Parts: sequence; C-alpha cells; structure tokens
Amino acid sequence: MLLAGCGARIAPPPTALIPQPTALPSPTATLTAQANAQQIFPLTRGAQWVYQEIAYDTIPNDVLPERLNRQITATLLVTDTVMETQTRVPYYAARVVRARAIVSTTVALAELGEYGEIIFADNAPATKWYIFAGDKIYSQSETLDWNSVETATLELQLPLAQGARWYPDAEQRAQFSTDEMVPGLRAVERAPRLDLPFGALSDCFVLHDFFNGGGVLTEFCPGVGIVGEHFDHAGTPFGSHKQLRQFTRGE
Repeated sequence: MLLAGCGARIAPPPTALIPQPTALPSPTATLTAQANAQQIFPLTRGAQWVYQEIAYDTIPNDVLPERLNRQITATLLVTDTVMETQTRVPYYAARVVRARAIVSTTVALAELGEYGEIIFADNAPATKWYIFAGDKIYSQSETLDWNSVETATLELQLPLAQGARWYPDAEQRAQFSTDEMVPGLRAVERAPRLDLPFGALSDCFVLHDFFNGGGVLTEFCPGVGIVGEHFDHAGTPFGSHKQLRQFTRGE
C-alpha cells in the first residue's frame, strides 16, 4: 500500500530535549547483547517468513466512474527471506528480501487500466538490512552502510517491555523526548496471546507507531520475529492487514 504522507514530521518545539551522549558498552558486553538479540529476532541465513495479506483501497472517481461500490480488496502472499548475512564487529547484519504476489482481487486489475498497476504497490523497499548493535536492532533500505548504523532506523530497543518508547527516526531521536506524543513515536504493548494463521503464539508484543494519517501496528514474538503488520488510513479508506502463516528457521 502507498502510505505517503502518513509519517510527515513536524517542526521541533523550541524546548525540544536533546539526549546527552552516553558511554559506549565494552566489546564483550556488545557481543553478548547481540547474541541475545539474535535469539529474539532469528535473522539467520535462509530464514523465511510467509505472510497472508488482505489489502483494500478506494477506486478513484475517474476510474470506472459507473461503478457504485468503489472499494477493492486483494489477497496477497508476502515472503521475507534472509538472503545473506555479514559481520563487522561489533555489528551483525542480515539482508532480507521481500517478494509480494497478488493471489486474488475483488475487481479485475485489468479493468482499472494504468491504475491497476499501482493500486496494490508497496512503497517499502524490496531489500532491507537489519543491523544488530548490542541491545538495539537498526534497519537500512537497499544498501548496507556500516558507517551510519547509529543513525539508521531503530527498529527494536531490547529488551521489549510494556510501556517502552522510542523514535525509529534518527532525527526525531535527537530532537524529541519520548514523553512527547510526536507523530513517529513507537510504543510497546504486551500481547499475552496472538492467534494467527501460523498458530497461537504467547508472550508477544505489539509495536504502535503513531502518525497523523493513522497508526501502524507491528506484532512481534521473540524467537519468531515479525508476525503481523496492520495499517488503516484515517482518511480515504485504504489499508492492509498482514499475518504470519509460515516460518522457517535459517542456518
């Protein structure tokens, strides 16, 4: 789904808090935390997550103008695969490639002309690098850059706990306190049980990302990884709901 504009930043207030630098952990402590993180999010070579996604959108008025019901829904198969891993002490990185295939739609995409080619396009990159750095897991799009890990997107701050908060975006981490409810903040909520096509999982977490256009929910279960992703736009009806149906451990 195209989520452009949902995560627009706002200008920082004059009183924005700037975190003070902290001492770096020792290499031994960093590697120990990194090993623990890999147990929580098992991004090893060959690991694969297969999701079923239900996505919906609203057909523009100038496309099929005679149609009264303007909502279109699609079922997709989404596969994330760890294609390679790299280590550069104290970091460990895994390259995840996402493939998406439309299984069915309620309106034939061929009827929609050019719009049919983009209506269920995903603006997320096809390749994503996850970088383990001690008790933090960052991500970068398409290309791995070891020199900018600490300013990359902060996906997970471990250990996950009820009420934990952080800003994935590096600029927001430098500008805002987590006590401020600025769009882009990520908050953690415990999920004692999740019932998925994959099966029932316990001791999981839901990561809430707050945006002006609607919240993004990511369901995460330690030992498995991301098991669900959900978004519903607050304006024009469109969104998607993705849930894990199959997980294969890597090497």
